[in-house]
Amino acid sequence: MPLHTAASATLVVVICYWMIRYPPSNPGLFYVLGTALTALVTILVTAPFGE
Repeated sequence: MPLHTAASATLVVVICYWMIRYPPSNPGLFYVLGTALTALVTILVTAPFGE
């Protein structure tokens, strides 16, 4: 697994855990985190795994 894929996967897990454990009181922050999460998942899905 490429390093950037592993890092992205780790970041997705960390963001998910943080959003569940400490829900942001600011809806804007929640939206930004959701957008970042979507972008990371898209990168993970489209990233070539054979590097």
